[in-house]
This record gives sequence, C-alpha cells and structure tokens, in this order.
Amino acid sequence: MFARRNLRASTLAAAFAFASLVVAGKVLLALTTDSVLYVLSAGATGFAPVAQYQVAKSPVWAHPAVSGSILFVKAETTLSSLSLKN
Repeated sequence: MFARRNLRASTLAAAFAFASLVVAGKVLLALTTDSVLYVLSAGATGFAPVAQYQVAKSPVWAHPAVSGSILFVKAETTLSSLSLKN
C-alpha cells in the first residue's frame, strides 16, 4: 500500500474527484462523475481543456463507450449518444 505522503495530486485530479478517461482520435476525453465531459489535447502536458460539456443532469457512474464516432454515456437516469464529429 502506498503511503499518503508519497502521492502527489496532479492538476487533473485537483479539477475533479473521479473521471473515466477515453482516447478518441487525437483527443483525450475525461468524463467526471458530475456529468462534465472534458476534451483534452492528447499531447498536453497539463490540464488545459479544449472544451467541456455538461452531458447529463444526473451523476455518471459508468465508463463511457466509444463506437466509431459515437460516445455513449450512461448516467444515473439516462443513456445518451453523442457525436464525436466536428
């Protein structure tokens, strides 16, 4: 087990408590439990969102799924499909 003093908080971790990460083409998607989807540059060296979206009105506890250019998000009360196309 790691001692707490050996762990350092990153700027990404400081932004939110929990998130699921998915690589989608040239971007990294971070979906938080409070239903915010952050779009990050895959080559970024720090937390610098390119965009952010509120994707549901209820908490998201499931990992998002990507199929082609569609992102599926299962929130507590809904299942949504979001286009990843520009």
